[in-house]
Amino acid sequence: MGMIIIPEDLIEEIESDTEDPEFLATNMLDDHSRKVWAAANGAVSATINIKTIGAAANALMLYYLLGDSATITVYNQTNLAGGVIYGPTAHDLLETDSYYTNLVQVPGVWATYTSPGVPHSAKIEISRTGDEPEIGRAYAGKKWDIGKNPKWGLDRSPEDHSVVYDLDNGYEYIYKRNTRRIFSGTLGLTGNPATDYFTFLHMMEQIGPNPVAVLMASGVTPVYRYLMYGRFANISATEATYNFSTINFTLKEFL
Repeated sequence: MGMIIIPEDLIEEIESDTEDPEFLATNMLDDHSRKVWAAANGAVSATINIKTIGAAANALMLYYLLGDSATITVYNQTNLAGGVIYGPTAHDLLETDSYYTNLVQVPGVWATYTSPGVPHSAKIEISRTGDEPEIGRAYAGKKWDIGKNPKWGLDRSPEDHSVVYDLDNGYEYIYKRNTRRIFSGTLGLTGNPATDYFTFLHMMEQIGPNPVAVLMASGVTPVYRYLMYGRFANISATEATYNFSTINFTLKEFL
């Protein structure tokens, strides 16, 4: 396994048992991950019904979550009917690092399953202590496993859109705005030429500037650090030099 891309979202219908009238469940299908769904005022848990997912789908990503825990269950029929083919699997949304204790908000969760070959559905149960849970983007489709992780040396360059203005008295005015994540890396593919080399380039032509769900690397932990809902840019490819082709790319988080 390696880097995985879901190039097309196959979710057709979604609803929630609670929603803020200004932050509807259908927002989770909007391309912009910061146009969020939020539970109704005062609700600290919610159940989301992804009513219809296209037949070919075998992977699901939830992105830009605010909550403590999310449990995912996938069913082999639409509208949460039929048998369970994935889960229920609970995902912790708050992590601990070397400084922050249970304060690192996980940006996304990822689930893969065997496609039932027919339209199907998923249930998301999310909770948040003392506040309304939120989800920015729900995205499910047929995954493509490139078979190779990017070469190590993956670059992470956060792009801060905050405004910092120098005042005449030496003070600085700061207006905090969004910071988006940006990854840059290189795929090294063997073969003369490597089949995946041309598949990747063709997929980039089909996707264009549109955002997609990406697991940057497989077999690494914690998984959330390698999840991205973003768009590819700056593709530069070199074909089969001594049986080794390379593709340089940038992946920009889509807010």
